[in-house]
Amino acid sequence: MSGRPKALIIGGGIAGPVTAIFLKKAGIDAELFEAWPYSTGIGGGLQIAPNGMHVLAEIGLADEMIRRGSVAESFDFHSQSGARLGSINQNMRQRFGQPAVNMCRATLSEALINKAWCENVELRFEKRLVTIEDRADKPVVVHFADGSSAEGDFVIGGDGVHSAVRAHVIPDGPKPFDTGLIDFGGFVPRSLLDDVPIGQRVVTTFGQSGFFGYWFLQLRSHRRRDVVEHAAFARHRCGGISHHEPGRNQAAFARFP
Repeated sequence: MSGRPKALIIGGGIAGPVTAIFLKKAGIDAELFEAWPYSTGIGGGLQIAPNGMHVLAEIGLADEMIRRGSVAESFDFHSQSGARLGSINQNMRQRFGQPAVNMCRATLSEALINKAWCENVELRFEKRLVTIEDRADKPVVVHFADGSSAEGDFVIGGDGVHSAVRAHVIPDGPKPFDTGLIDFGGFVPRSLLDDVPIGQRVVTTFGQSGFFGYWFLQLRSHRRRDVVEHAAFARHRCGGISHHEPGRNQAAFARFP
């Protein structure tokens, strides 16, 4: 191939677009392929730690994510009986130069895709990788389920835990396996929990076989909407998960489906 080197990036989640943006800044062309159709509003919540926020700052998105998310001032732990066990991750901005920020995955994904587009990254959706063809002294070729293909100088896999790229590079490598951990979560309108003191923190309560946590988020679409994300994690079963203020919060959570 002539001209600038070209990377073929498989996976349009978080790592793929970020990698493509940095490659473009380094003078390397990038073409990104995502197996699923382009969509918005899909996904739960996540927290980006200060080191991740520094990466977002490098591509000009840190301030936007802080505005569209919620800074987490601490990570608090409680026992099943309600006793406060401790608090970590305090004063993150002062200690590390960036805060930890809670945000919706959909918000982050949309911002990354938009940024990649603005950096002239070629974006291809509904391109599910099938095989990678390595050819000596020739461009590498990736083949997709729809019969199409693409050529580049090298391939980068950003396609998650069930990575097709990893399976090609290390066919006898470790495979994902079931750990027995169940994770589920959702969003609750903040207005339904007016009597619950939820600040700029993540609150987690441990139970007999799992734990329950919640944190504050801000959703901004056509209108501003504040929400609380809740998540529960249990090993094999969800029994034993309780909150440190069970009476008040069970009544509050009973008000939504």
